[in-house]
Amino acid sequence: MLCKLCKKKHADWEHAVFYDTTPTRVRLCLDCAKDKDADGHMERIHAAEDHEAKNAAVAKFLSDLGM
Repeated sequence: MLCKLCKKKHADWEHAVFYDTTPTRVRLCLDCAKDKDADGHMERIHAAEDHEAKNAAVAKFLSDLGM
């Protein structure tokens, strides 16, 4: 699989995120993951205190990725 952002490099960073009940698989190369702070976004998603906050964190992540 290729990175969803640069579409050039292999996607070594891969996670599924759920917005409401809809899963979205995010596949990024390591450079794009670092550039977009993907790990930081995942930490904020996991640390969200409730469903609404989790949805907001996922929406922000997907928006930052242009998805």
